Amino acid sequence: MTGPDPLAALRSKHRSLERDAETLMKRSSFADELEAISDRVAGLPELQAELQRLDARAWIWTGELHTRIAPLAEQGRGALAQVQVESARAKAEITPRAVALSSQIQATPVAAGMGPAFEQIEQQAEALERQADALAERIDAISEPFVKAFDQVKQGVKKGHQHMDRFDEAQLPLLPEENPYAAVKATWEDAPGEKTEGMVFLSDLRLRFQGVKEVATKKFLFITTESETVRELMLDVPIGHLAGSEDSKRGMILKDQLLTLSWKRDANVRGGETTFELHEGAAKTWDSTVEEIASGAIRRLVRSTEPAVGAGAGEPVEWATNCTACAAPMPTPVKGQTSTQCPYCGQNHPVTVA
Repeated sequence: MTGPDPLAALRSKHRSLERDAETLMKRSSFADELEAISDRVAGLPELQAELQRLDARAWIWTGELHTRIAPLAEQGRGALAQVQVESARAKAEITPRAVALSSQIQATPVAAGMGPAFEQIEQQAEALERQADALAERIDAISEPFVKAFDQVKQGVKKGHQHMDRFDEAQLPLLPEENPYAAVKATWEDAPGEKTEGMVFLSDLRLRFQGVKEVATKKFLFITTESETVRELMLDVPIGHLAGSEDSKRGMILKDQLLTLSWKRDANVRGGETTFELHEGAAKTWDSTVEEIASGAIRRLVRSTEPAVGAGAGEPVEWATNCTACAAPMPTPVKGQTSTQCPYCGQNHPVTVA
């Protein structure tokens, strides 16, 4: 029985040091740090075009995105110039030392590893790596404000297109003055009958839930070979009927994001509440958003090129005060409500909305 081969271990260590030197040589160009900002500067025209396409799709909530993207061109050019200078300076500082280290490793025989040679080389490599990290952090600090701002706008534009895609796919009828705001995958926890998978749709006038399920249209034995997507509008409530909202979490490790909405009596929502488990985003964000929609505060996000619309958009301006069938007094409609129903005889009456 033979013991471990010490030379084999030294050869492995020598190869590891060679790889470390190669990594430092590549690192000394600081290409990743330079690309992080140069790619975004180059991608700014396309991002601006995507934002314009989002405007054209009638997603009117791009005011903040336009405000953020406006200074990015000048900010990006300035940051890129600084990063180019700093990366060239860092490269001049690190590259000669990385070359020297690589040459030293190549010139050090494997057998020399039995002494302190490999340990000394390893210490040099670690010190050089720390220096490269410090220089990279300095470069990143220059580009970070622009990179962060660019990424936030890009994410906002992407989400806007996603919301519009989902409204288009759902084919929900919209009022002329109604504007889609957001759509998120969710499970309606207390849906009539049982939990239902689907999508929550929020506009500036109402909240809706559309159940979505795949139904088999053709089977071979027990295997589904063809199916179709079936959509059912299960909830459609004017946002003016919202009494309040609350976010919470459930679970110890993978926490479910729960959004509970409380409705006024006139909403005719069973139990006066609806609870959704959100499969995307944060319930806390949706909690704030729903309340901002209901209050009209969300109008601050409307782009400046949109026709002027006040915070009262979607408010009833004309409705029947007495039932035309039985003369009973009619309830006052709320924001987003396009018809009222007589509580005595059930007659429906149209509501004119601003």
